[in-house]
Amino acid sequence: MKSSDAGGTPLEGQSKIGDPCVAVDYADSAERYRQFFQCSPIGMYCMTLDDRFIEVNAQYARIFGYESPQELYQSNVSKLFEGDAGRRDFINLLTHFESVSNYREIGRRKDGRKLSTLESARLVRDEFGVSQYIEGTLLDITELVELEERSSVYVWALEEARGAILIASPEGNIQYANSAACELYGYPPEQLVGMNFRDLVPESERSRTNSFPDEVLKKGRWVGELNQLKSDGKERVVKMAMTVVPDSKGDPRVMIAFAQDISEVRWLESHLQQAQKMEAIGLLASGLAHNIISPLSAIVMTAEMTKIKYPQVSELDDVLSATGRIQEIISNLMSKSRQEQSREVTELDINKLVKIELKFLEANLFFKHNVTLEVDLGSEIPIIRGLYGDFSQVFQNLVGNALDAMISSPEPVLTIKTNYDKKKGTIALNVRDTGCGIPSENVRRIFEPFFTTKSTAEESTEQRPNGGTGLGLCTVQQILGKYKATVTVESEPGRGSQFTIFIPAKRKVNKSNQRNQV
Repeated sequence: MKSSDAGGTPLEGQSKIGDPCVAVDYADSAERYRQFFQCSPIGMYCMTLDDRFIEVNAQYARIFGYESPQELYQSNVSKLFEGDAGRRDFINLLTHFESVSNYREIGRRKDGRKLSTLESARLVRDEFGVSQYIEGTLLDITELVELEERSSVYVWALEEARGAILIASPEGNIQYANSAACELYGYPPEQLVGMNFRDLVPESERSRTNSFPDEVLKKGRWVGELNQLKSDGKERVVKMAMTVVPDSKGDPRVMIAFAQDISEVRWLESHLQQAQKMEAIGLLASGLAHNIISPLSAIVMTAEMTKIKYPQVSELDDVLSATGRIQEIISNLMSKSRQEQSREVTELDINKLVKIELKFLEANLFFKHNVTLEVDLGSEIPIIRGLYGDFSQVFQNLVGNALDAMISSPEPVLTIKTNYDKKKGTIALNVRDTGCGIPSENVRRIFEPFFTTKSTAEESTEQRPNGGTGLGLCTVQQILGKYKATVTVESEPGRGSQFTIFIPAKRKVNKSNQRNQV
């Protein structure tokens, strides 16, 4: 064993030229080295190639739970480690590469407990190149490995969390984003990390949220709702909880934000409120119609008796004609009310449904006095099964949008068509208007919840009294999805829009339907 290398028993100091002063200096250096070797906080060893210890220091022994290095001299090195394969690999690497750095192994202490080690070593050869021994160092990294494992569990938990989690600096710069956050905002992790919280806020709300991070830092915690911006420009309603994590001095270290997309929840709440409102109106209308029937019947009876007594009074014909029209309206209203309130799936005739729904458009003064109606109902339209209220709402939403679009049209024309494609087995219901049309950049967004180009309720005008909620077409798509039906749109700004519903209907044909021109 060479005296110039760590691990072996140093030879007596010698000088190549026999100078006693040089020998004394060498002896002093050897002693200092031995003291360093034995007192080092790092485990140090020297061993043969057949796994026998030549020398180890006290720290090496302590790592494996032995009181002194002497306890290890009679042991085989491989007994300190789990499995022979790992130790053979270590020796093979040394033989091939001369040195190995940061080699991880699982060791076992004297009391049987496992430990993780990090080993670096080199192979020492003599002047003829023959392998002599191995010298190296060893660190106990058990705590670091356990910390690493705990960290990996935490990271795994963050990645598997159903909500979006963001970690940011006190200035709002995002340092970490889990998979759910990347999905919510539509950015890959390498792009989302480095952005600022303010980059995720729509331009229209940035003035309101500019001081938001400062307020969070001041209070330490915040919970509320925010509009957030996705990478494709879509806005989502997000419920967010933010917490400030302090450092050891109590100063803000990072901000942790948990975000959950509640856009669908808000849409459902608005949809439910609208449904409840319509249900209340329907019940009121049904009750009102029922209460009108009795006095109306009395008027009709009186008019008919008077006509028998005074047949020459022609005005009585006008009275009877008007009351007959009222009775028809009430009958349709009560029938529609009963069907819409029913939650039972029944057989539906799309052509008949269109006729009933069009009668109620006469209550719309803009439609009654300004719009030209063209209806072409195809023959041999199959009967389908479904809820009357579903298809009634779909039709109302499409026609309502068409009328709104034609408020300023010089020649408002509403066209309703139905036809049946036997090859595809689908009923097509077509609603076309000559309104303002939809810009191409908005066509792809019209089915999003809350997206609208109409005025809001606060911005409603006499020409356009109904403010938009952005729920109409979204509701249409949601309802049609239950029946595996689809809706398409064709639109050109300034020339109008056409919505077509395709309803699967591979059932027997209702041959009693004849082609109708209204």
